[in-house]
Amino acid sequence: MARTVGGHYRVPAEEVKRLSLVSAPGKIEKKRRSGVESVSARNKLLGTIVGLKTDGIMAQITLDIGGQLVTSVITRDASREMGFKIGDSAYAILKSTEVILMRA
Repeated sequence: MARTVGGHYRVPAEEVKRLSLVSAPGKIEKKRRSGVESVSARNKLLGTIVGLKTDGIMAQITLDIGGQLVTSVITRDASREMGFKIGDSAYAILKSTEVILMRA
């Protein structure tokens, strides 16, 4: 992993592929897609929940993905509906400026 002049991290494609555990596009029939395969985002990273804070109507969830921490803020209700707990596996789904979580 390298850091750019602007301070962003550049992750090699092989590392993203290794952590995503998702099949290459076109290898799965559309009618058979389910779960994480049904989401169109390309950056689906599998990790372990290492932090979960709830306050009011919001929940802050932190995943450990290959030693890197990714944090997402979602509604408390969504966190409860997905049953997130420390130690659970979950996907961080990255689209542009958002990090979306999906139960693994």
